Amino acid sequence: MGDGGIYYIEGSAKPGFTVLTESSNTYTNIYALYGSIMKCSNCNFTITSSTMDGSRAYSGGAFFVENQAAGTVTSTSLKNVMAVTQGGVMSIIQSGISSLQPTTITFKNCPNLIGNNASEGGVFYINQPKIQVLLDTVTI
Repeated sequence: MGDGGIYYIEGSAKPGFTVLTESSNTYTNIYALYGSIMKCSNCNFTITSSTMDGSRAYSGGAFFVENQAAGTVTSTSLKNVMAVTQGGVMSIIQSGISSLQPTTITFKNCPNLIGNNASEGGVFYINQPKIQVLLDTVTI
């Protein structure tokens, strides 16, 4: 079991540059050490109209975000996603000492963030001072 069960993205955080565009996919029972669906280090991403159910990770049940990142998750269902330690849905950390720019990760129109858990941050674990997480029309 490695990092980023489906996607492992590293080293491409440029404003306005999307590294991953993902739409209308279904992921069930995916397992990884960090981020069962995606591990993102210094990246930009867009995830739309997808379903993620029953996935598991040690940290970042669905998404593990490291250092600089920006992204949008829209109209996506995340059910019964779990992390052993941090961030049932998403764990956001700063692992480097470089100067980071402020960025935003937005969850919009996600009606099913249900049944997710972790020992710290059942839905989100945030330990990176420059990333802002916005929730817009989300049901937890």
